[in-house]
Amino acid sequence: MTWGPCGKADPPLATVSPLTMAPPGDTVDAAGVADPFAFRIATNISTACAVLPDGRISCWGSDLDGVLGDGTVDNSPGPVLVNGVQDALAVGLSNGAYTSTACALRKNGKVACWGGNAHGELGDGTTRRATSPVEVQGISDAEAVFAGSAYTCVRRAGGALVCFGDSQFGQLGTDHGFLAPTTVKLP
Repeated sequence: MTWGPCGKADPPLATVSPLTMAPPGDTVDAAGVADPFAFRIATNISTACAVLPDGRISCWGSDLDGVLGDGTVDNSPGPVLVNGVQDALAVGLSNGAYTSTACALRKNGKVACWGGNAHGELGDGTTRRATSPVEVQGISDAEAVFAGSAYTCVRRAGGALVCFGDSQFGQLGTDHGFLAPTTVKLP
């Protein structure tokens, strides 16, 4: 759904009480939204994705790096279905300023990511862009996923945190990046 002036849906698809705005890149629970079609939403500067009640994901907007996940790099003003994901619990979307990556937390504890991958932020051991979802290596117990700017982090069952991608500013807990999930040593 797209929000127009004064927090009203354009077209009117849902009612919200109260309207809560989140910064780009944050995932928002759609609690209080009277919309039977979407229950988890992620946005960035130019793209939006929603998890549908049946576990599919729909994205729309800019397709920078193939972040819409439909196998193309074609922008779309309307929702398109992400290829091959039918069991999503949540979706994360990077900020989209220079690269765009999306990741889905799946019901089986696995994570699938797609879009930009110049720094290994898809977690598949490569730096190749993926216009359709690819499975993150070695993750089968994920509880949460966050797609950052050129990096991704996953919280595993038991609380362990693994990250992959760029660590230019130390965001992965080290001064170098990883192409595959690596445990972040927390104090």
